Amino acid sequence: MSGVYRINCDNCDSEYIGKTARNFKIRFKEHVKDPNSNIYQHLKDNNHKISCIENNLEIIHNNTDDRTLRVLENIEIRRAVLNNSPLINAQIDICKSASTLADLCCNLT
Repeated sequence: MSGVYRINCDNCDSEYIGKTARNFKIRFKEHVKDPNSNIYQHLKDNNHKISCIENNLEIIHNNTDDRTLRVLENIEIRRAVLNNSPLINAQIDICKSASTLADLCCNLT
């Protein structure tokens, strides 16, 4: 399965929103083990943990089309920003036209 997902920290309200065209389990493991990952850095810098995929990964959208995944990811990141969710994502700003569209979509769903 692939799509848009949310990974939550066990120790705080921080979350990461991402997309993958690959298996969610594989991507989850990469985030936790890769020193270049924002999730890995959050865990290391704050001495936090992620217990397991069943507790920390939420599938938001299932999809395999790359273009659709990018749009859905942007909408979900924008929704989190509008809800003042503490994001682990490094890139939370999207271009102005995409932001306007995402704001509209966030209000519709």
